[in-house]
This record gives sequence, structure tokens and C-alpha cells, in this order.
Amino acid sequence: MRDHPRELTVDARGFLRAGRPHQIISAAVHYFRVLPEQWSDRLARLRAMGVNTVETYIAWNVHEPEPGAFDFSGGRDVAAFVRTADELGLDVILRPGPYICAEWEFGGLPGWLLATPGIRLRCRDAHYLAAVDRWFDALVPRLVPLQATRGGPVVAMQVENEYGSYGTDRGYLEHLRAGLSRRGIDRRGWHATGAPTTTAPPTSPPSPATTTTRRSGRPAS
Repeated sequence: MRDHPRELTVDARGFLRAGRPHQIISAAVHYFRVLPEQWSDRLARLRAMGVNTVETYIAWNVHEPEPGAFDFSGGRDVAAFVRTADELGLDVILRPGPYICAEWEFGGLPGWLLATPGIRLRCRDAHYLAAVDRWFDALVPRLVPLQATRGGPVVAMQVENEYGSYGTDRGYLEHLRAGLSRRGIDRRGWHATGAPTTTAPPTSPPSPATTTTRRSGRPAS
């Protein structure tokens, strides 16, 4: 891991690194869609394009194919992917969901969730949150030492994904944010919501450490 300042801060002008203006130029490479022996090559191509940051989703259903059975080996080793990016001089933004969309099967949610009668997804349903908490218990300790505040390349982390196009349960989003924080995530987070509607209230968690980004979309009529 590099020994110069990694952490990003924000002021009225934008992002700063070591007190100097910093522009994030990012592109996506999803580790679970690329063979691990190709990670270095694909990330090096990003660097050659002038990219300084790679972002990736983390697909829950790739890592927990059966309840409580976790796999972070081989092409599922997200920490190894992050370290590879670091070796190539890239910062990293992680998007652990639990829902990721990403044009991926069930948005990254494990299909076995639906075996629980009456379960409601992406809200404060007790069965769903118990599964999410177990997933974060397995995942987050692998990410904590990779944060920029600890000399690693991870400069930011996203909470959920495009939730404004799905629901309005602010308590659910706060549960996720607080859960990441409680497990040791101290990176700047954000919540990506969908196009605004005229009926849904704001869905970003009420936390000063969370910023809100919106997808481009047609304004509601």
C-alpha cells in the first residue's frame, strides 16, 4: 500500500487530497465479471486511459450461494482485486449493496432469500435485515483494512443502490449506513438514488457523512 496521503475530504470546491483539489476520474471493472488472471491487465488499461479510480459492485449472491456458506476465494476474492488496483496506482470505490442492480441476477441478492415466506426485500423486514447483517459480518472485516484512512486505496463506499426508484424506507438506509460504520467503515459514503418523483420523500439517510447523487433521468411531470 502506498504511503502518501490517500484520504479524500470535501469542501465547497469539491474533493481534496492532502488539502489540494482532487478530481475523481473513475471507470467500472466488476471483479466478478472478469477472470482473476485478467484483473491486472484490465486495470492497467484503465490507467492507460487516464483513469485514477476504479469502482466495483460487490455481488452478495456470488459470495453466499447458500445461507451462511461464504466464499471469497479465487475470482470471488474482492480484497485481492482491491489490492491489485492499489498496486497499479488506482483508488477504489466499493458498492456493496446489498442490492446492486448492475444488470446482475436478482440485483446481487441471493435467490434463497425468497424461500422465507412473506419476506420483504430492501426494507426493515426482520428476516431480510438478519440476512443482510450476516452478510456484512462476513464481508466488511475484509474491507476495513483496505480503507484510505488505513493506508489502503478505498476512498469511498456506496450505501444500497438506486433506492429512490424502489422505496422510501429511510430507516432501512440508515440501518445499512450505521451497520457499515459499526463494523469499522469510516470512509465517506453516498447513496445513489434514481430519478426523483413527485410522491416519494427524500430517501438518503439523515447523516452528515453521507452525500446524495442522482442518476440522470427525465424529470417527473
